[in-house]
Amino acid sequence: MITVKLSANFYLVLLTICMLLPGCDDLLDVGNPRDKVLDADVFQNPDSAIAAISGIYGAASRTINLLSGSTTIYSAIYSDELTYTETSSNPLEFFNTNISPFSNTIETNFWRDAYMMIYHINSCIDGLDKTSSLPKQLKNQLTGESRFMRALIYFNMIQLFGEVPLALKKDYRENELLGRTDIATIKDAIREDLLLAKTLLSEKYPTEKQERVRPNKWAAVILLARFYLYTEQWQQAVNETSEVLTSGPYSLESPQNVFKATSREAIFQIRPELPGYNTMEANILVPPTSVRPAYALSAGLKAAFEPGDKRWSTWVGQSSSGLSYVYKYKVRANFSGGLPLTEYNTVLRLGEAYLIRAEARANLRLLHSAIEDLDSIRNRAGLPLISVTDPGISAPLLLEKIYKERRIELFAEWGHRWFDLKRTGKVQEVMKAVKPNWDETDILWPIPVSQIILNPLLTQNSGY
Repeated sequence: MITVKLSANFYLVLLTICMLLPGCDDLLDVGNPRDKVLDADVFQNPDSAIAAISGIYGAASRTINLLSGSTTIYSAIYSDELTYTETSSNPLEFFNTNISPFSNTIETNFWRDAYMMIYHINSCIDGLDKTSSLPKQLKNQLTGESRFMRALIYFNMIQLFGEVPLALKKDYRENELLGRTDIATIKDAIREDLLLAKTLLSEKYPTEKQERVRPNKWAAVILLARFYLYTEQWQQAVNETSEVLTSGPYSLESPQNVFKATSREAIFQIRPELPGYNTMEANILVPPTSVRPAYALSAGLKAAFEPGDKRWSTWVGQSSSGLSYVYKYKVRANFSGGLPLTEYNTVLRLGEAYLIRAEARANLRLLHSAIEDLDSIRNRAGLPLISVTDPGISAPLLLEKIYKERRIELFAEWGHRWFDLKRTGKVQEVMKAVKPNWDETDILWPIPVSQIILNPLLTQNSGY
């Protein structure tokens, strides 16, 4: 990997220069979440408390960031899902696995906004813990939502960066000097947040018309199932997904309806709030003309689709140049006015639940049950069922089929492919074959240099 490498002394020199220059107070305040709205009075009445929690979702949807497009798009071009056909330096450094630790994209699209949301969440949790003025049911719901969202952010951050600072309190003076926390401790915090969220959240969505844009119990359950899958706790993953699949009010949609705002498959969505926009994914991945998409399906991903797969005809668009592009979300931004919101950013959905349980069951050697789950997804896609074509398949071969099905079903969604390559131990083999600049240390992204300058307790990932 060709990157700019910095020594610890260089960081200290930069920090010293910064301290001597006028205006550096502003720099040192970057990421300072002194949100004057979230004082103690906010949590003394239901309306303002709900508004404070709603601010979390607003922050997640008003710009491209960890929870709005960035994880999907940049992990897809970094891995073997998408190719980048243009010359803009920000996406190109990801596509070439040559991310600079000075990258503005890493700073703004991932790290800074993620921690701003975490600080906001921590303030909400603190205010909710201290208030005695809210009805118990509402307090539980809002606390559960906050815990869920914090777990979701940290889950994604450790996949991308490895060890990151674990900020669980609202005091920015304490948080801004946190060093990197070991992965085991962060995972414990994620699990604790999700277990508590599961107990506090209602099965019903706390929204008008039961829109799925704030988490309910089932959102916590499915994210907990994903956590157990990633940590190879197979039986727990089966137990959690079975709860959703047995008792949750969800059903698999036809491919053309999966990503709509009204999808019955959606378990948790983020509603876009930028005027004129539906999803960031559509605005960036769907080309404005039919000539050439900036982000095109890789040859490997195209070849992974089986003949007759309905997902190919529904979720993949074709350009006149012969390049294919992601077409799961179809509505680009339109600023002429009157554009209805028909698509929400789908964070968690039932299709993933079936694949989590299939993989967990296969690892437990419950092969018949695993095949049933896998076939639920293949049947929706119009593909031959494994129970018919290969009912006696071995566990290792079945797992390979499940991994391949995840690659197709979840392509260009929330970093699933990139995260799967890492957790299954395939990342080095796959990436060496498709990325000329690949280095073993590229498995983690760099910590933004700007953050290391601000906080000398932060250390850089190896290779940068």
